[in-house]
Amino acid sequence: MKLLFLKVGVFSMFSLLILVSDTPFYMKVVFISAMLFFLLPFGNHFFTKERMSRKVFSAVTGAAVFTLLLTLVPSVIFKEISDSPSFFELGLSIIVVAFYAILGFFIYGIPVSLLSDWISGHFSKRLLVAGLVHLTFGMLLIKELSVIPAICAASFWLIDEILQRKRFRTVLNNEGTH
Repeated sequence: MKLLFLKVGVFSMFSLLILVSDTPFYMKVVFISAMLFFLLPFGNHFFTKERMSRKVFSAVTGAAVFTLLLTLVPSVIFKEISDSPSFFELGLSIIVVAFYAILGFFIYGIPVSLLSDWISGHFSKRLLVAGLVHLTFGMLLIKELSVIPAICAASFWLIDEILQRKRFRTVLNNEGTH
């Protein structure tokens, strides 16, 4: 019972912060809906070490890939242009993009991915349903941020599925024995 009160209290506090922010209304609804995920009645079997480690690794990898693509690819493509960024500017932009990418992948991506696991577990075409859930939640943010959230959602989903296929738990078990 204490855990339920704690969950409701934390949810209420973050919802209040979101509601009083300058964020557009539809974004407020999206963020509060994503937070509702944590109020769902999951058993301890859902939050396994393997699943949570895989999600965190997927988020970190997705954020790194996104950061590199967004900052380095334009620099390489436009290197002949005289206004190319200096080393300092490029480093600063990598740090800023990485910070926001990690925030997005951890605060929004991991809960959506866990929700995707929960929803897709009830269907025979789990892979397709999981991809649709990821892309749907990524597309909810498109209005403000172009297609970037959908690309991030797709990359998170692909990385997570590759890790799941490779049986990420064997990697965890092998690390624990050394």
